[in-house]
Amino acid sequence: MKTLRSAFLLVPLLIFSLPGCSDKIADAPEPARHFVGVERTDLHHKLLVKYLRLERERIPSGWEIGICTWDGVVSGTGIWDADSGTVITVYGADEESPQFYAGQYFDARLWDPENGREFYADVTVKLGPEVWSANGFSEVSIDGYNIREQRVQLTAGWNLVSINIMPLKTMFRRIEGPDVMRMTSQMGVGAESNLALFITERGLFYVPSRDYNGIPYWNLTEGYKLNVKEPFECVWVGRELSYNENNIVLARGWNMVAYLKEYPLSCDSLGFRAISYHRSTTEIEIAKDEAGRFAIPSYNFSNMIPWREGKGYQINVSEEITYWHYPDSEDVAPTINILDTLSIFGPWTMPKSTGSNMSVLVNEFRGVVPVNGDAVAAFSSRNRLVGLGHVGAGRAGLAVWGDDEATNAVDGLSSGESFMLKYWKASSNEIDTIYTSTISGDGTRYVSDGFSILLALIQP
Repeated sequence: MKTLRSAFLLVPLLIFSLPGCSDKIADAPEPARHFVGVERTDLHHKLLVKYLRLERERIPSGWEIGICTWDGVVSGTGIWDADSGTVITVYGADEESPQFYAGQYFDARLWDPENGREFYADVTVKLGPEVWSANGFSEVSIDGYNIREQRVQLTAGWNLVSINIMPLKTMFRRIEGPDVMRMTSQMGVGAESNLALFITERGLFYVPSRDYNGIPYWNLTEGYKLNVKEPFECVWVGRELSYNENNIVLARGWNMVAYLKEYPLSCDSLGFRAISYHRSTTEIEIAKDEAGRFAIPSYNFSNMIPWREGKGYQINVSEEITYWHYPDSEDVAPTINILDTLSIFGPWTMPKSTGSNMSVLVNEFRGVVPVNGDAVAAFSSRNRLVGLGHVGAGRAGLAVWGDDEATNAVDGLSSGESFMLKYWKASSNEIDTIYTSTISGDGTRYVSDGFSILLALIQP
């Protein structure tokens, strides 16, 4: 009996003495990790990952999760277990390791070992502290996404722009939105920046050459005015915006808004689709783009081209709208009015954008038979061309430009300055002076973001 018991005791000894085996299970090597460089410190915050998805689809076990700072420093990793979840230790910074500091938010990367692909991901805290803290514990869900690239073409001078993606967290300094300085650093920094001025609808601004930034963050639902020295293409990457992130709040009066859709939407007088919030445009007084083209639904007028991503727009509403969305795409792709393709204005050349303008609609002509392709021009008292537009369907809309305060030269009208209109006939190449009567609005005195509805009289 003693001999049999001794034999059973020898079995485990023989097993652990075989080549390749160890008597310490913990010494077995871990699978090679994709996310490396994590420094284990005495400071840590544990995350229990309960849900892991990619584009709203559940992820199977085996994917690797890397928890990182917004600057992209991976500070904790774990292998996903779809049955029970995964606990990840996220380490804090010390003198040699620039990892997490107290109060920093979490970001994530995902690694698909089967296909050898890395994905960016958002971390949502369900329970516990939302930010890293020493000895902290939080329950989180992580949503991976495919990144999308957005390119925005800037022309020299003034532009009205927006984006319709959520940029990577490397562009953020605070939770509300990306940092303006980081977002525009691709144009250079300081005095070497191609960006001259960045302005919000409330007049806050960023001037790289002066190293001054008064803009807390880039609000993705807003449009912004950018003045650049040379043409430039901005490139940003990020994820698509969720439905909730598409909600725009319009305050009473003027708003500079982002265009948040990937598809274009027409804004012609047949339906004003781009601004047809809940199929109604009664709250919209006027909308316009960076070139001064505008739409006035109450007068059934628009000379606007289709709205498109990358551009920002100005909208004046008669009452606050707290939940405004762009409509679904059109069944037929928007078409451009033939007048939008015309570049001939007789002896005149389209004046440059100065960053501010007034919308003028000549709603009726008397003393002349208006013909499509004719033109109406606005001049200052010193005979400077400050506005130009084509005639179409018996009416004409033109932007009258104010003076650009960013330049030393006089390149537009000052507030309250009067202007006059002239009419060019394409058929005879004749120019006539227009006498006006005000139907509505500010008449023929310049008001920034003002608008006038005029009756035009041409005397033989």
